[in-house]
Amino acid sequence: MNSLKRLREQQSLSIEFIARMLEISVEEYKGYENQDNIESELLEKMAKLFGVETTDILSNHSSDTLDVSSLGFARSNSDITAKDKKAIEILLNLQRVFN
Repeated sequence: MNSLKRLREQQSLSIEFIARMLEISVEEYKGYENQDNIESELLEKMAKLFGVETTDILSNHSSDTLDVSSLGFARSNSDITAKDKKAIEILLNLQRVFN
């Protein structure tokens, strides 16, 4: 088991939001939360998104050992509101249409 679910929940991010940011389906992301076999390129994207090392994702830390304040994504995006998240989702959808 990896730490993806814990990281996502600690940062109050939805599965749908993370899947969009990674440009994968919700079902695919759900699968990754329950397994340790993640291809290296996607693992790197996940680590960058959450602001952690790839080893932090693959390890199964207990929830009290991960400090949310030290995570890059939470720290750099702490001012994002629900309205901002919706705007990001719209932009990502537009990007898919034009790519």
